[in-house]
Amino acid sequence: MVNLAPSSLFSRLWLVLVIVLPLLVEAQSYNPLAAAMAPRERPKRQPTYSGKVEPINMNEGFTMLIATYNRTHLLEPLLSHLTTTPPPSLKHILIIWQNVGVPLPPFLNHTTLRTRYADASVKVSVRISKVNSMNERFRPQLDWSEDIETEAVMIMDDDVVLRRDALEWGYQEFRKVTPLGGDFKTGRIVGFTGRDVNQVDGEWKYVVQPRREYSMVLSNAAWLRKDWLRVYWNRQEEVTGLRNYVDEVFNCDDLLINFLVSNWTHTPPLLLQPHTPLRTIPGTGLWTRAASSSDHTASLPVGKNVPTSTPSKVGDSKKPKLDHFTQRKHCLAKFLDHFGAFAVSVNSTSPHYPLVKTSIAVTETGSETTDVVDHARWMFPGEGWEETDFKPPAEMYPAEEFTDETMDGDDVEYWDREIDDMTDEEVDAFLKALNDEAEKERVERERRGSGGGGGFPVGLETLRMTSEERDKYIEELERETEGMSDEEIERHLEWKTEVFMKREREELEAKEKGKGRGVGKAGGEL
Repeated sequence: MVNLAPSSLFSRLWLVLVIVLPLLVEAQSYNPLAAAMAPRERPKRQPTYSGKVEPINMNEGFTMLIATYNRTHLLEPLLSHLTTTPPPSLKHILIIWQNVGVPLPPFLNHTTLRTRYADASVKVSVRISKVNSMNERFRPQLDWSEDIETEAVMIMDDDVVLRRDALEWGYQEFRKVTPLGGDFKTGRIVGFTGRDVNQVDGEWKYVVQPRREYSMVLSNAAWLRKDWLRVYWNRQEEVTGLRNYVDEVFNCDDLLINFLVSNWTHTPPLLLQPHTPLRTIPGTGLWTRAASSSDHTASLPVGKNVPTSTPSKVGDSKKPKLDHFTQRKHCLAKFLDHFGAFAVSVNSTSPHYPLVKTSIAVTETGSETTDVVDHARWMFPGEGWEETDFKPPAEMYPAEEFTDETMDGDDVEYWDREIDDMTDEEVDAFLKALNDEAEKERVERERRGSGGGGGFPVGLETLRMTSEERDKYIEELERETEGMSDEEIERHLEWKTEVFMKREREELEAKEKGKGRGVGKAGGEL
């Protein structure tokens, strides 16, 4: 007779086979991405990544992830800024070293970090990437064997400057809308740079400068749940394919994380409008496109001679590289097509599912605002990182006038070619002239009684006009658009700008063909 007493070997084996083994199988088969893609299906158990739900200490703070490539000179002052009287909730700074095969600088080696920040309230550590991939900044690991400790994570670019009080305020806003420790299908991405998507004549358009609403925030400075990063790095074939696409085009990782989170939570992100706007430390290139981790720096002209793509074993391809903004339009089309397949499961008829549009942002005073414009700008020479009301000298001029939704791929290519043969001094003079024209336009709108929100937003086509020609052109536009809605006016202006850009490109191509024939100093053909 077999002994079935609890102490018997058979009994223990029976318990393992009947009770423990099914639980292990269930735990291993649970796929958080699949759950995210089917939001109406609720598993019997509350899904978590640790196997159980435990209360989260809401005062634990956040970990800041800063990926860096070829901008080592920015890191030391950035770390000094963040660790000198740091934001109270900033607990850990993780530098993600993307310079594969390049030794760490002395100030980032283990010994220096351990001694320099021994008495600081903020830990500083480095994770050395095995490959230069834009996906790496979303990897939720301190190193290759230890997970990030905090549930809240902030992704920040290495050339971004935000006041320390703005960082603390941003984290507190993230806490308000993202209940950590509960259902990880709740919460919102919270950040400082809004973007949107629209469909014009059947084509998806990437809106760099939203004016009324937004549906994404860039991860150049944004808070996310650690759970979302785990989903981003899920090994399921579907999300692996999306990450591989990001590697292929070396772009759009920040768009992908917005699509994943919105598909999961069905909520829009939250845009922050701080008193002192997000500032970017100028780089060393004319159009720092694929080398930058977001499109804010990609759209601002600052110098010359930067390659149009970052050297990388992941990003390199024999296929010709698209310019930054054209590539992002391609990414939007791919992601909208991919995630649109899940709209039926949630009865969504939105053409831009899963993205959710909103017109509400939050100011640092705690009030809501409908101002969703991107006020980010370059950091001026001599401007302190903690200054609140820096007044640049008159000869300095902001470059963000050109961070506009009209700056699509064709426009970027046009301006690239327009200034390709200029010296640095000529580029500076050219850009100053353009910004002077933009300032004249602003003054003209105020003179016409438009205030801050009205007036006629003329485009690039007026930059070479005299003041009399501009007045006549604006009067003509006012007649053409009389009785139109705001949306119709926008479409009309976009069409006018496209016609202008096409004509300019044709003239430029004609000039280049003339150069190709070879014209001597005396004007004769060689």
